[in-house]
Amino acid sequence: MNTTNDTDTNGSASRKRKLYHLEHTTQCARLVAELKKVSDQLLQAKLNKDKAAVASLSTAGALLLIQLRACNRDASDLIEELKIEANIEKERLEKRTLQLQQLLYQRNYFRKEIKRCTELQPKAEIEDLVPVADFIGRAPTDLQLPEPGPTADKEQHHEFMVHRLQFELLERKRLRKDLELKNEEKKKKEEEHASRVKVLKSIQDNLAGLAQSAAPLQQYFGKPILQRSVLFNMAQYLPSPLYTVFSQLWAYKEAYEDGEMEISVAGNAEEAIELNGKSVKDVMISPLVAAPVKLGQTSRPTPLFQKKKKEIVELDNNSDELYKAHPLEVVLQFLLPDDSVRFSYLPQLNLITVAYTGPLDASVLVNLFPEDSGANSPNPANAQRFPKQEFQFRPAHPARPYKWAQTLGSLEFPDKESQPRKNIQIEELMQRLKLRMKIRRSLKTQLDLLAKDCIPGYTAASRTMKLSGWHEITPTDFTAATGIATNATDACPQTRYFTTSFKRTGASYLLDAYVEVGAEYPVRRPVFHLKLSNMPSKAPVTDSKVLEQLNAIDAKMKATADHDAEENMVLCTKIQTLLSAFESLTKGEPV
Repeated sequence: MNTTNDTDTNGSASRKRKLYHLEHTTQCARLVAELKKVSDQLLQAKLNKDKAAVASLSTAGALLLIQLRACNRDASDLIEELKIEANIEKERLEKRTLQLQQLLYQRNYFRKEIKRCTELQPKAEIEDLVPVADFIGRAPTDLQLPEPGPTADKEQHHEFMVHRLQFELLERKRLRKDLELKNEEKKKKEEEHASRVKVLKSIQDNLAGLAQSAAPLQQYFGKPILQRSVLFNMAQYLPSPLYTVFSQLWAYKEAYEDGEMEISVAGNAEEAIELNGKSVKDVMISPLVAAPVKLGQTSRPTPLFQKKKKEIVELDNNSDELYKAHPLEVVLQFLLPDDSVRFSYLPQLNLITVAYTGPLDASVLVNLFPEDSGANSPNPANAQRFPKQEFQFRPAHPARPYKWAQTLGSLEFPDKESQPRKNIQIEELMQRLKLRMKIRRSLKTQLDLLAKDCIPGYTAASRTMKLSGWHEITPTDFTAATGIATNATDACPQTRYFTTSFKRTGASYLLDAYVEVGAEYPVRRPVFHLKLSNMPSKAPVTDSKVLEQLNAIDAKMKATADHDAEENMVLCTKIQTLLSAFESLTKGEPV
């Protein structure tokens, strides 16, 4: 409506302007013609030397020039107005052109949408709707409809779906209202929590001052509460698996009041703090006062292996980065004697490794539980990181990933045989560990005595047999001597091999014994392999009766029971039995 009025107004003004322009042009032409006529008359008057006529015609010509200049000025103004009007019309044309393009685009878009809608094949069932059973049971009375059967027409199905969609809308409005209520409740809880945190934060400084004031009293009564606080403050920067190990060991120590063991956290505390996203300046581990934990956060920091999960990259099987441990480790120290077990964590492999330090050999932890030598990684995900899906835990690594350590740290991995893993209790673990160390110390004592050709329980007064050359040999030498294959490439040696010789003064036989001592000693008894030779040529014995006696000695060795189970002198007991049987053989007596 307004556009039409504007167009009519502009058209009327344009027609008036055209008439004015025509009149103005006619007037200019008339003035020019009159000026030419006056100029001709003026020229004739000058030729005739008519001064009066010249003056009169000059005045008339001047007036015509003034009128022509005014007409020219009006023409210039008119041209400027026409230019302005042309620009306005140009802008209006461009605007109309743009509107036309928009309308054409919208027309094409609507045509495409209409075509797509007409060609759309609707789904038989819309996802994320309230199930039909819930709709029939919970829908309001005005929306309830029986579900159409297979023979129903499209109209019935359509009406049923419309009712379902209406019920869906009601349900979502209700859920949205519930969500708003829950958000309001959450906001109130957060405000309440913030106020409590503020109160607790003010208490923290008072507690720190009180702890410093109580330090002399603790030293006087011998209650190292602050030292315990420092220990737990360092423990909070352990990764979650090691923190679980620390908690279980500490709970065992407190529950059983075991004064023969100490639990500590060792390593680079500053690096561990930085790994947990904190500044060492903000968190100081003082020897007197425990470092403050920022309120409003959980006391346990985010586990390191979860934070580094996204940073795991493809590495070589023997890459040092793959076996880089967390800067903190848990140390289980046995005071008498000085044995320690160190638990560390490998973030790249998500494994807990255990290492023994002390006077015993490194295999003291091998097969602490059945079929747990620590040679391979119990985490099957490690193999998936390599192209061939093969992974072998580095044999030279000092700490081993025992299965019981993963269970102790709550790292449960699926078993290859899909069998349920036994739940290891901390009480059973400590009992096995203490018993294994006690047995190994007894075994070490026996081996030290045997290396000096001394047999416990076999006195010099009754000695007629002589033991010589007891020493440990390699698996390769054992195989070469006995012909029995061994696993010489095992990453965690489970068996040690020894050899010695027995001879009796004045006897013509020499007995060579090759002994296998397994990691499960004394549960798995030492195994003796015997060789009998003649003296002094050391040629093999071929006498059938003597060989029968040697077989009898071998059978007797296998059937011999332990006589000193308390001290675990099983190895020496076996050797005493062997000496007694060999002495009977050299005397010609029945074994």
